[in-house]
Formats: sequence, C-alpha cells, structure tokens
Amino acid sequence: MYPGSERSAVGGFVFLRYFCPAVSTPEQYGVTDERPHDQGRRTLILITKILQNLSNDVRFGDKEKHMAACNDFLDSNHDKLDSYYDRLLKVSNKTSENVTVPKELKNKALHNVYNLVAKYLDKVTDPAIKQEMERHLQP
Repeated sequence: MYPGSERSAVGGFVFLRYFCPAVSTPEQYGVTDERPHDQGRRTLILITKILQNLSNDVRFGDKEKHMAACNDFLDSNHDKLDSYYDRLLKVSNKTSENVTVPKELKNKALHNVYNLVAKYLDKVTDPAIKQEMERHLQP
C-alpha cells in the first residue's frame, strides 16, 4: 500500500503491540508473576522507549537529552533489526503446516475472550451484535 514503509509498519506493529507491552507490564503477559515495584516499572518503561525508538529508527534528541546516551545502542542495533524485519517480511514458499494448539492453552484463551466480552458487553452499542454476544455468554 505504501511502498518503502514496510519497515515502519512491521516495527510499529510488532514492537508497539507485542514487545513493548510485554516489557512494560510483564505481569500481564505471564513473564513474571508479580507486578514490578515502582522503580522497576519506571526502568521497564524507559526500556520500552528505547525499543520503540529503535523500531521507528528515531534517535533521542533535544526533547529527551537524558536518553541520548542510548543513541549508540540504537545505531549499533539498526542493521540487526533490519535483518529481523527482512525475515518477518519474507514470503515463504513452504506450504503451511497444521498446528495443534494444546487444549489447556485453547481453554485459557477462550476463557480470557469470554471474560473480556462479558466485561465490555455494556459498551457495545449495536443491538444486533450485543444480542449475538449475549447469546454466546449464556451457559
């Protein structure tokens, strides 16, 4: 759709939606069992800023001078990240394989979806969609 913007699209998606949330809130992604203490959380948030700048190919500047020391890290990992993006964007000629999802993982995922639907059902404004969702919530 936007030739030449594949890198930023992949980076924005993968880092913003997966890596950075898992780093900044590890307890919500099963990385840790407990919530980090406040200073630990602040450190994790700074790490996500660095990762986000790396993914967006943006150096720290005047706006965040205290983070400028991280620019060497950004520069030295730019090519590695480009290589990673290339692997993500590479279209495989292999045929897809069937993947078996373990039953306990599938049940946990379905349970999480069920809880989210139940929690936010009152925010659904379309009556037809709301009715269909309510139908699925009935035991």
